[in-house]
Amino acid sequence: MASIYKKAGSLDEALELKVRYGASGVFISGGTDLLVDIRNDSLKSEPGAIIDISDLDEINYIRQEDSQISIGAVTTISDIQKSSIVRNGALILFKACQKCANPLIKNIATLGGNLINASPAADMATPLLALGALVVLKSVSGERVMPLEEFFSGVKRTNHGNNELLTELRFNETQGKRCEFLKMGQRDGTSIAIVSLSLLFDMVEGVLKDDLKLALGSVAPIPLRAYRTEDALRGVEPSLGNIKQAGNILEDEVNPISDVRGSAEYRREMSAVLLQMAFQNLGYGLS
Repeated sequence: MASIYKKAGSLDEALELKVRYGASGVFISGGTDLLVDIRNDSLKSEPGAIIDISDLDEINYIRQEDSQISIGAVTTISDIQKSSIVRNGALILFKACQKCANPLIKNIATLGGNLINASPAADMATPLLALGALVVLKSVSGERVMPLEEFFSGVKRTNHGNNELLTELRFNETQGKRCEFLKMGQRDGTSIAIVSLSLLFDMVEGVLKDDLKLALGSVAPIPLRAYRTEDALRGVEPSLGNIKQAGNILEDEVNPISDVRGSAEYRREMSAVLLQMAFQNLGYGLS
């Protein structure tokens, strides 16, 4: 039986349609993940209704108010990459957009779609975790806000309610902080990540400040904040020895699986390698 297709004309209409169709109704914007899943028959059940939210200007924007940046959920990856707000205030997200998929996909793939799919390899997840992003969820009952790291609950699973729509990501600007996003794929940086890493930090008197953030993808059931490794790096000089020591902790902290793209052991080793590369790309840990 074919799915019903509904194109929402407003955010309110989209939320009302979700109530009408319940669990069988699914939101779609870019469709770069959902349509593939439907074609490959990899969903538990075919959607009863596809609710198209791609034309909702209400959730398509990039704004900055004071130090807070907000991005609507149907904003495309290419629009985020082209945004001066993002490049100036969230360079780590800009770097991740550069290495996310190819130009054709980036023109239709959306920020919300990349996150709601809840892949451990989601390119947008680790930079947003490093930015301490908040997820805004809306339903006919109102609005709910949660930290992004509480949003993911497992592979292809999130903690959003049945009638909720992810509408926005919020985070504070990080202008002036040092950052790096690295990604290893089978072909190049635009393929699905075997391991990805986002590092965000600042320095004071030659040592790493306490607000250092480190997040990794494809090394656990959900995108991972590496808290133990962060603790090992805070307050120390970013010397090669200290970085390698933190890399040893990171290898123990990640919890990868083996699949067709890479073994668990390879992912562990490359997590530490990417950490060292991230610092060295920024001019630290060279000796």
